[in-house]
Amino acid sequence: MEVEYFQLVACIMVRFHVGFVETNDNCTTDIRWVLTTQENSS
Repeated sequence: MEVEYFQLVACIMVRFHVGFVETNDNCTTDIRWVLTTQENSS
């Protein structure tokens, strides 16, 4: 659980740092996976 949130936060920080100039498909997939996992867990 903590690892998933860490990856999500790190991914978001990287995207903000880059300035959202390019869309990271892997990052988007990770976010969707985390959100889906959270929904399934609850």
